[in-house]
Amino acid sequence: MARPNGATLCTVRATPGLSAGAISLAAMTSPSSSSDRSDIRLLVYALALIAPPLLAYNRTPSATQLNELLCVFGWGLCLLAAGRTPTTGARRGATTVLAGALGLLCAAVVASWTLGSLPASLALPPMLLLLVACFVAALGARAAQEGDLPDGLPAFAPFAIGMVAVGVLSAVVAVIQVWIPKLADGNLIAQSGLPGRAVGNLRQPNPLASLLVWSVIALVPLVVSPSSFIEQAWAGRIGVQARGPVVRSYTSAANLLAVGVGHLLNDEAEPFLCVETAGEREVEMAALAEAVRAVVNPSATIDRAAPDGRPVDHYVGHGHAYRALMVRYGVTEDSLARQIGDTAEYLRDFAPR
Repeated sequence: MARPNGATLCTVRATPGLSAGAISLAAMTSPSSSSDRSDIRLLVYALALIAPPLLAYNRTPSATQLNELLCVFGWGLCLLAAGRTPTTGARRGATTVLAGALGLLCAAVVASWTLGSLPASLALPPMLLLLVACFVAALGARAAQEGDLPDGLPAFAPFAIGMVAVGVLSAVVAVIQVWIPKLADGNLIAQSGLPGRAVGNLRQPNPLASLLVWSVIALVPLVVSPSSFIEQAWAGRIGVQARGPVVRSYTSAANLLAVGVGHLLNDEAEPFLCVETAGEREVEMAALAEAVRAVVNPSATIDRAAPDGRPVDHYVGHGHAYRALMVRYGVTEDSLARQIGDTAEYLRDFAPR
């Protein structure tokens, strides 16, 4: 189920190509509180995530060659830190589609190398990086499937911490490049080739923007409890912790993405769009718990913390423009019950087995 409203949908159309951000859902796992292996894993994730984007030192002719090598080295250590094969019952096909897509890219590189004029020096590095990506994706899938088992592989928490850390540090680099450019010496902080514009230590504004977005996404599960009404309903008891009225509105990720793609593909649409989102109705947490119980587990009980008289927490977007775009692009709105059902199906599919 998509996050509560108050969020905005922003799209930018480019010519001749299209560039759009995609919403990603991730299965979250609980961090392990035991063993020195967890500390080692935290260190290697920090190296793999933080060091490559922050390395400013470079050698010609490739400004990012050392960053790429450091990235491969760091993720290799992450794979070594995992240190074992999946437990019995873990599904092996979670990354099949992704591996197939990466395989097609490898085939395209090979074709450009053997049938085209691409030299080996430019063909081999991306092929090896695609192979590394397959292994790292398998590691992520295994972490998602096994994270809640007694002997599981706790990986998401250190990954999220590393992403947030590199986002914060990259933001500091960006501020220096724009506002204090004299401190950018090219060794610790890269000099921007675009005056007045942040490029990060990778010297490219687009990767910097992607990195900052993903660091913000990684922050969410660190500050919000991974436990949800759906998971509580499966356990038989839904607990509403809010001591005052809390009103939210939900729209599905599928609807949001469909509107964004529809706008990007519309040649007559304005080049930049920023609208707030809103679901079909506003819902208070008690009513949301009732809706979840009705869809997921009708026999579950609902408990709510005693009210303390606090005012209404009303955080709902103004969704008139968003809903008009849904009508314009023929997007059928998913009801709240549908969103709950789809989310429960997704969580069940990725739950450890």
